[in-house]
Amino acid sequence: MTVYRYLTVTEWKGRWARPPVAEKLLDGEVAVHHVGGGAWMGGSVPPGEAASRAAACQVFYDLNLYAINVKGYSFLDYDVLVWYDRFNDICWIGDGRGQYMSAATKDRNEQSEAVCLCGNTHVRYPMAAELEGLARAIVHGVNKGWISRSHVIYPHRDNPAHPGATACPGQYLIPKLPIVRSRAAALLNPTPPPQEDPDVNWNPTSTTVAAVRDAPATVDVLAGKVNDWAVIALIKAFQEKAGLPVTGKWDQVLGLAVDQTLEP
Repeated sequence: MTVYRYLTVTEWKGRWARPPVAEKLLDGEVAVHHVGGGAWMGGSVPPGEAASRAAACQVFYDLNLYAINVKGYSFLDYDVLVWYDRFNDICWIGDGRGQYMSAATKDRNEQSEAVCLCGNTHVRYPMAAELEGLARAIVHGVNKGWISRSHVIYPHRDNPAHPGATACPGQYLIPKLPIVRSRAAALLNPTPPPQEDPDVNWNPTSTTVAAVRDAPATVDVLAGKVNDWAVIALIKAFQEKAGLPVTGKWDQVLGLAVDQTLEP
């Protein structure tokens, strides 16, 4: 099963060549990118999480150096990075520009957060772990306060300012983006567990119920027809304590409350 790990800029030793530019707006868009170049990044990785972490840090560090030295940027282009170590089955999600203005989606950097898959999905299919990683990276950006919860997700190719100007993030990833959208939405809005019906789960033969399940009706006790008034008093006291209607009669709701209270 794939393990997902997160790295801050400090952890992968990112550095700014020039001071960052603060964003003015909470990003309502997410542009999905890929790095391009070779199909995979990072080369082969020795076994173990320590080796995997070191490889992830190197991938992110090298991308940052490339952005500074070749592109002339002040820092890495992207806001969040996703790199999958297929040798150790660990997916690394790294902070990039994050809260600062990105430099990856031309004329849309103020409105859009750039989430980038490290690899070339124009020459290979993305793996399931990478799609999950992209979804988690988007949720990470939302939780960090970089991305609006009501965001839209689109491929870099569909940049509203320059539609069709690039094939990024590649012919094999673009058709898979509905999976990323659906998964990100599910992570941000988990389905609550179903509510249990106490009448369905109540066990009338449980040992905790047996002692008082045959208690007489309150009216019978008051009329002197039975002498089990102590049992009725106990039931009433428990009902009052549990915030239930004080009837002095045993029922399924009370039985469930008793069982839950006496559970070890």
